[in-house]
Amino acid sequence: MPRYRLTLEYDGGPFVGWQRQDNGPSVQAAIEAAIQRFSGETVTVVAAGRTDAGVHARGQVIHLDLGRDWDPFRVSEALNHHLKPDPIAVIEAQRVGEDFHARFSARAGGARRRTGLARHVAARRRRDARRRATPDRQA
Repeated sequence: MPRYRLTLEYDGGPFVGWQRQDNGPSVQAAIEAAIQRFSGETVTVVAAGRTDAGVHARGQVIHLDLGRDWDPFRVSEALNHHLKPDPIAVIEAQRVGEDFHARFSARAGGARRRTGLARHVAARRRRDARRRATPDRQA
C-alpha cells in the first residue's frame, strides 16, 4: 500500500480543531472526506500534531495510505479540488516508505501556527475569483 506524506496549510477559523469530533467540522474530517471523494477509499489520516479550534497552520505534516499507487502531484491536485470551499490546501505531496510516520518522522518545528489566513489558501481563492470574474474569451 503506497504511503503519502502531505504538507498542509489551513485557516482554522471554521473548524473545531484538527481531530475529528462530534461537535463540529474538523480539518481531519474534511481531508478524509476529500480523499474518499477522489479515490473512493475510506482512510484515516495521521498528523504530526493537532491544532485547537480556530488555530491556523502552515506546514502541518500528515500521512495516509492508499490502495492505489497515485502520482503524488495527482493526489495533491485532487485533494485541493475536493477540499473546496474549505480553507485547506495541500502544498506538497510525496510518496514515502512505509516506515515514515507523520508524528514520529516529521522534523521538529516543521509546523508553524499562523494568526492570519494561509497564503496558499488566500492565493487559491483570489485565483478562483479571477477565473469566475473573467468571461471566457475563446472564439
